Amino acid sequence: MAIPAYLWLNDDGGADIKGSVDVDDHEGSIEVTGFSHNLSLPTDGMVPLPMEMIRTINFGLRRV
Repeated sequence: MAIPAYLWLNDDGGADIKGSVDVDDHEGSIEVTGFSHNLSLPTDGMVPLPMEMIRTINFGLRRV
């Protein structure tokens, strides 16, 4: 069984965005049930050295 992840968010004004979790020490958080991301590190075909900084292409969260 996977270990749950909990997410706390704030709006632009700094106020908490409340989630529905009621587990001790995680009250008001959002339970994350999935996470995915993609990274890109462009390299030169002739020399296997990075040509740029690592970039995050896609980032996704899934919640209950």
